[in-house]
Amino acid sequence: MGGLHNVAKTLPKEVARFNKIMEDFRRVQWLLIESDSTDKTPSVLKRLQESSPDFAYLSLGNLDSTIPERTERIAYCRNAYLQEIETNPAYRDIDLVVMADLDGINNVLTSKAIATCFERDDWDACLANTQGPYYDIWALRHPQWCSGDCLQEYKFLTEHGWHSYPARFAAIYTKMVTISPQAPWLEVDSAFAGLGFYKKASIKGHRYDAYEDSTAICEHVLFHKSIKKQGGKLYINPALLNCENPPHSRKLRFPHSLKLRIRLLLNAIAK
Repeated sequence: MGGLHNVAKTLPKEVARFNKIMEDFRRVQWLLIESDSTDKTPSVLKRLQESSPDFAYLSLGNLDSTIPERTERIAYCRNAYLQEIETNPAYRDIDLVVMADLDGINNVLTSKAIATCFERDDWDACLANTQGPYYDIWALRHPQWCSGDCLQEYKFLTEHGWHSYPARFAAIYTKMVTISPQAPWLEVDSAFAGLGFYKKASIKGHRYDAYEDSTAICEHVLFHKSIKKQGGKLYINPALLNCENPPHSRKLRFPHSLKLRIRLLLNAIAK
């Protein structure tokens, strides 16, 4: 399940790949939420639905005109599929919800990696790891690793005399740690990185939100906070590798990291 727009060229391939990866499951039902597409995504979705009884989608039209903030639109779309799986009898018998971004981010995911999620059962959400630096820092909350909002930290630093590059490095890039696939499961307050397995019973009644006390926030954070408040357990499964070379963490790789460090040094000298 997921929300999307303007993926007409890649969607059929992504759907076929996920169907192959998840062929060990008893049944896989698709529910995609589309909005604001300016390409042929709606017609591609229609063809996919006509070709498979287990494929469904909802088109929400042009949300940009009524919900201009991107994160708020994403939260709205995610809530649409939560509402659908709670109220539509077609999803009455499912016990696991897979939330996945279908923009190519899950480019190294395998059935073997997915199988590691079920080597234990003490979780309500099992969330992905990435090859190399973990990139999804805005969605991340962990007491020692990333306890607050990285963008708010960046804003604070720039408002108090830091140049943009060192502020971004301190608030975001220093938190992009590499988690070994062999590492123990890591309990978090929030995470995502493009893929999450959720027990349906554990997410019932919870919703996404893009604001906390009128401040913009990653929509995953409040959704996961609501689950945790009711005793839910959320983990990053280090063996659940779903992507390599995500665009958000490329600046930590050579030669981008060298260029970044040179700019940091120049900024420090300039101060």
